[in-house]
Amino acid sequence: MNISTSLICCDLSNISKDLDIIVEHEGFNWLHADFMDGHFVPRYGISPELIQALRKRYGNRVMIDSHMMVQDPYTYADVIAPYSDWYFLHYEAVTDPVRTLQMLRKKYPALKIGLTFNLFTPDAVIEQIAEHGEGVVDGMMFMGISPGVLGTKSFPETVQRRLEFVNFTNPEIKTFVDGSVNYDTLLPYKNAGAHTVVSGTSAMFKSHPETEGMTREELVNFNINKIKGIIQ
Repeated sequence: MNISTSLICCDLSNISKDLDIIVEHEGFNWLHADFMDGHFVPRYGISPELIQALRKRYGNRVMIDSHMMVQDPYTYADVIAPYSDWYFLHYEAVTDPVRTLQMLRKKYPALKIGLTFNLFTPDAVIEQIAEHGEGVVDGMMFMGISPGVLGTKSFPETVQRRLEFVNFTNPEIKTFVDGSVNYDTLLPYKNAGAHTVVSGTSAMFKSHPETEGMTREELVNFNINKIKGIIQ
């Protein structure tokens, strides 16, 4: 299972300092880029220029999965897709998801493309895509919280059930989890077949009583070792 560090949860005043520490650890070279438009979700995310700069800095040493929490994800593709390895759009954000996915695949044939599903996306939709989506989607991302809203209730049981269904039904489709990723859910998500989970303030950058007085580098390394101890 890959750990994808949430860029928006890094120290944005000195993001390369955090990432230089993280990407040196095996299995932690994934970066999760949240793009938000203030309409599909009620906040704004990072800028395209950030992943352009990170791609220049790290090259192919990192995998970047871009999470498009925007109303019209296709219009943003020109400034984001060329710097991304994965491009996820929300099922509810487009009128015709399959057509949008096909347009992206035609324009960016090397790009891995996926759909993201909110907590209350009907299970029937997810089941149909899992059963018939091979060749249409490369990945399915499941939200554990409301997208773009911090501090909302999490539903890890729903996420776990969806992971298990997709991995049993169509293991060729890679499964991702964003939100509700913490020390209690890491192992259940791995056991349910998650390909990649997004880690932020609840795991990667979490403070503990025993980390009081640590430098930022020491804190990040402490949390990475804690995550490794759980999933390895």
